[in-house]
Amino acid sequence: DFLPKVSGRFYIGAVSIEYTGAQDRSDSDVIAGGAIIWAVHERLSVESKINRDIYFSPGGAVTTRSTVAFAANQQLIGGFSVTGEIEGSRAEHEQQNSLRRDHTVNLRTGIKYALTDRFSFSAACTLTNQESDEAFYDYDRALVSGHIFCRF
Repeated sequence: DFLPKVSGRFYIGAVSIEYTGAQDRSDSDVIAGGAIIWAVHERLSVESKINRDIYFSPGGAVTTRSTVAFAANQQLIGGFSVTGEIEGSRAEHEQQNSLRRDHTVNLRTGIKYALTDRFSFSAACTLTNQESDEAFYDYDRALVSGHIFCRF
């Protein structure tokens, strides 16, 4: 907690990988991220997030993804809450002699219903647009999902 209505979480670390077999190689890099949450009032919170992560594939590709996101969560009456989020990311896919950059925007919205303190369910919709250096990787997607939560 930074202030009475502002809290956050941050991390920094290192990732290292070593492959043996058909292709011997090793690699390492820095990962980091954080979030700041502002409790605007009792039922509304706003969050900003940043993240940098790395993925190493056995085939030799290295994917570095940087993400910035803003989200809001509003609790309603009767156990309902709604969320909204906008997220932008840039991914660099590097392989021996090639580099591809993808720019992605995600818009998410959802509703959650808490039947009890231990049981709830939610539904969400995420719209994604990705533009890449290589047109083959350009796409638009609509993803609808549902979740059931049980805490014990």
